[in-house]
Amino acid sequence: MYRVKGETSMYNLREILCLIMLMIPAFFGVLFLVQLLREQGAARIRDRLKRVQQALPFILVISLIGSIVSVGYQITGTNLEASFRVGYNYPTASKGLAPNNTKLDVEEILCDEVLQQAIQNGNLEGLETYELRSALKISNAWKKSSVSAENYYISTEYVVSYNATKVTQKYDSEQILKAVYEAYYDFFSNKYGRKDYVLSADFSELSNLDYLDVYTYLSRRAMNIIDYMEMCRKENSSFVSDKNQESFSSISKKVSNFRNVSLERFHAYVLKYGLSKDKEQYVSRLNYDNQVLNVRYMKNLAAYSVRLAAIDKYAGDITTAVLVPSRDNGGEFYQSRTKIGTDYFAAEADEYLNSATDRQLEIEHNNYNIERLTAGEGGESELAKADRMLEELKQEIENLSALAVEIVQDYDAQNLNDYMNVAYFIGEKGLKYTLKGAVKYAAILFLMASAVTFAGGGQRPRKRRGQL
Repeated sequence: MYRVKGETSMYNLREILCLIMLMIPAFFGVLFLVQLLREQGAARIRDRLKRVQQALPFILVISLIGSIVSVGYQITGTNLEASFRVGYNYPTASKGLAPNNTKLDVEEILCDEVLQQAIQNGNLEGLETYELRSALKISNAWKKSSVSAENYYISTEYVVSYNATKVTQKYDSEQILKAVYEAYYDFFSNKYGRKDYVLSADFSELSNLDYLDVYTYLSRRAMNIIDYMEMCRKENSSFVSDKNQESFSSISKKVSNFRNVSLERFHAYVLKYGLSKDKEQYVSRLNYDNQVLNVRYMKNLAAYSVRLAAIDKYAGDITTAVLVPSRDNGGEFYQSRTKIGTDYFAAEADEYLNSATDRQLEIEHNNYNIERLTAGEGGESELAKADRMLEELKQEIENLSALAVEIVQDYDAQNLNDYMNVAYFIGEKGLKYTLKGAVKYAAILFLMASAVTFAGGGQRPRKRRGQL
């Protein structure tokens, strides 16, 4: 929303008044310097004060005019100045951290990504990001007089102030600030907020997967939900959602039941009848997987054997050379054993052996599936039942995912208070603030005018008769 023509002219009038407010003190400052540099006779303080007293009406008039200009300047800026206070509510904000425990950077409020989105959301056509940034400033809402190691302070509230410029003065100040805050909130939530996309996966493509692939996929998805619920349970084990009356533990148990009962029943049924949408192609794929796994198995086994051979080359009594005399924190003497080559070789040998064992288990698992698929005699009725079971599994996992997403969102809404709150201050300075500013400016002019008059001193002393 653009400003009307009258509001735009206010900005021009405000600039003129601002220039006048700057020129008056500058004039008195220059005049004061001139008075000091003028060659004049010494004058008593009494004479200087008398001079100030005589000029007092003029000084008061100047101060009054200055106060009127100050009032006009502040009134014309009512619709050209605004601000909002943003407060971070989540627990780690007091430590200067974002919700994901990374460092909080408040300056991101004015980053390009936020301002570009604000321009788009606020319909601020024709405004560039650097032009919008030049009208905004961030400051602490509460200023501490001193900050030290003993008086440590991290602000959780900041004020974003807006002062219209020649480019931005045609836009509504409230419109700009609300667009900036909403864009920043979306940016903050997306960057630092809890990522729940793990819980809301798309299961629409399950019907395109083969039955054993469905089992593997759903088993992994269910495990992801269980892990997520356990992570949330560690944060708050007693939380119960008002929306679905579920806790993190209850949802975790339901997903575990799905994985251990419903999914395993489907898996057993598929293997019992050797069901596949394309049995020949699937068996061929399992055989290829076994070839790849066998290569990895042989490599891991060879690496394991090499490490064992390296360990055998060390003398049995070499460990006596690495017992280092040391003292503990209590000053007691003991022999400290440091790691040697055999220790590292032994650790690596264990890793390779474990990896080889895992590959062997995968090969055996694939061979079992090949055997069951080859021997299975499932027909059209068994395939139809497997499809029905698949639809039931899909519906069940979607319901569980929805419950998980709902409880996480409810928990965040209640405990993180949407991460932050905001309070807008649009044209709320009031008469008291305006008069206070006018009095301060008038006082400055009064002091400067009085100083100029005081520095003017008395007249040069007259020469007596007979003196040259």
